[in-house]
Amino acid sequence: MYSVVDATKRIVQSNQFLAEYLASELINTSQYARKIKAEVEALTMKSVELNTIVTSLNRIKKSIQTKLNVDFFIDNVQMKYPISDIVYTKFDNDYLKIADLYKEISKTSNSFLNITQSQGETNIFVNSIFSHSVLEKFKGHKPLYQREDLAGMVIKFSPKYMDVAGSAFSVIRTISLEGVNLIEVLSTYTEMSVFVDFKDSQRVMEIIKENFLRR
Repeated sequence: MYSVVDATKRIVQSNQFLAEYLASELINTSQYARKIKAEVEALTMKSVELNTIVTSLNRIKKSIQTKLNVDFFIDNVQMKYPISDIVYTKFDNDYLKIADLYKEISKTSNSFLNITQSQGETNIFVNSIFSHSVLEKFKGHKPLYQREDLAGMVIKFSPKYMDVAGSAFSVIRTISLEGVNLIEVLSTYTEMSVFVDFKDSQRVMEIIKENFLRR
């Protein structure tokens, strides 16, 4: 059996966007309290006053706002386009193909190549003009996934944010709340790359500049 606060928190946390909208004050707490009243009562196994749920929602809202209040600023953002995303099952000799790919692409100025390997997959983001080279070097292996016409927003920021909780999440959160689908997010020490469909690229660039670019 849950307390009213715990039951309300459980309901809010079951939907990430709901928590975000609540923190951004896009939800009327009184109206939402009425909507979840029956669910709160089911979890607490007792009758609950509407005002008690509203108070719980306001307490949760303040807690979320405190956690999300991250002063994160970027120094620069650049768009890379067009970008292709090609994913393969990971094989033992992948490093040879990857080495050849790096060698070829490094000869071209302002080229983009980002390779991420998990336990079972090799994910390659590359300028689309080199996608044929990727397919040729991995000849014999069918891509698990291939997508063209992507744009990458490469964000540069200060090393001091490495130890600041929520820095990268603040960017992801802000873009997601605008209803933009993030294809992939990759990060290194002082850079983060956000990949989206090209049709969303200009919008994402504006969102990043408006919310995070240091003025």
